Amino acid sequence: MTQNAQLTRHTGTVAATLACLLVAGCSAGSTTDGDSSGSSDKSDLKIGLNAEPANLDMTKTAGAAIPQALLYNVYENLVKLDQSGKIQPQLATSWSLSKDRKTYTFQLVKDAKFSNGRPFTAEDAKFSIERVKTAWTIAQKGQMSVVDTVRAVSPTELRVTLKKPSNDWLYRMTTRVGAMFSRTGVDKLATDPVGTGPYEVKKWNRGDSITLARRADYWGRTPHFASVTLKYFKDPTAMNNALRSRAINVIGTMQTPESLDQFQNDPQYKVIEGTTNGEVVLSLNNGSGPLKNLKARQAVRYAIDHKSLLETCWGGRGKLIGSMVPPTDPWYQNLNNDYPYNRGKAKKLLKESGVATRRCGCGFRRCPMPPRAAPWSRASSNRRLQGQVRSAGVPRRLAVHRVQERRLRHVHHLPCGAPRHADGVRGQKLLHPLRQP
Repeated sequence: MTQNAQLTRHTGTVAATLACLLVAGCSAGSTTDGDSSGSSDKSDLKIGLNAEPANLDMTKTAGAAIPQALLYNVYENLVKLDQSGKIQPQLATSWSLSKDRKTYTFQLVKDAKFSNGRPFTAEDAKFSIERVKTAWTIAQKGQMSVVDTVRAVSPTELRVTLKKPSNDWLYRMTTRVGAMFSRTGVDKLATDPVGTGPYEVKKWNRGDSITLARRADYWGRTPHFASVTLKYFKDPTAMNNALRSRAINVIGTMQTPESLDQFQNDPQYKVIEGTTNGEVVLSLNNGSGPLKNLKARQAVRYAIDHKSLLETCWGGRGKLIGSMVPPTDPWYQNLNNDYPYNRGKAKKLLKESGVATRRCGCGFRRCPMPPRAAPWSRASSNRRLQGQVRSAGVPRRLAVHRVQERRLRHVHHLPCGAPRHADGVRGQKLLHPLRQP
């Protein structure tokens, strides 16, 4: 699959990173003469999305919706990830690491300003990093716990010393925890975010849309679009119809792959497929119940045909990763071949475990699915997963009970039904498409 340098979306199935599907009218945002498939003002862009933020304070509200709208658009970081997953400069022009791998020294841009008119300096960077530890309330604040001291050496030089070497910290600085805030602009984050990015929030019609306006005083390259409207839809069919009626220019959240044919076969539209850094993982509870038995867990692993499940759940548009982190993570390891689908092995291990003869209500309570996934994908995936494990001899009381919607990011080994939301929302930024010439 090709990488998508534009809008992407995290959706998918068991142990897979998902194909991102973007659909756009071919003349969307065009600056040439002629009809535009969307706004009458060709410097405006309207994007269809499905997850509206509850508020705009990403320091206290988990989930992907706020960073999807604001990170790299309203807020910027010292460093960012490019589309290949490599760390690149943003508000930091360069950085160095000490020999003991504990001290980072950043050289900062000189002319960046916040949307409230205040200049961005190393003091703001110091304030932002320290504030994660003291004022943030979401789980991601723990990613800054490795920081020992932060010092503003000069207005354009910042020195961060870690408690111990970390292969993870600089990478996390590309996510929401690395966003830079104004020392005088954090009083109304839920409604009035203040950042150094190319856009500012102009209007928020709750339940409908968020409009971003291009900043005339932006320090970097001027974005192409004067305004961008993020239009939210609860119904994927309504979003498809909005694109066809030219009410929006782009679908950034294609939730129904079965509806792609209507766009792929029409020259007015362009479908872009790529990969995201989001993943969905089915976790097993190895702390209690029958799945505490190693052979029982191994039996379940061998019983699941991940390829057919991916085909059922998301039309085959994804990549099996064999891990709980996406391939862009520096610590990724491909373990796909550890437990290939083998029904015979599953039956043998299940018999050896003794679980098949036990009556137990413990099971897989939730199968992670795309947010607002179509009913057909939830039901079909539920049936497919149940059929696979039961055909290997897994008792009905130990099989999948139901499928529920779950949006999972950077899932770790958790008990069943306890997903964790993290926020490497690097594939969802509007920054790149908004700046295209």
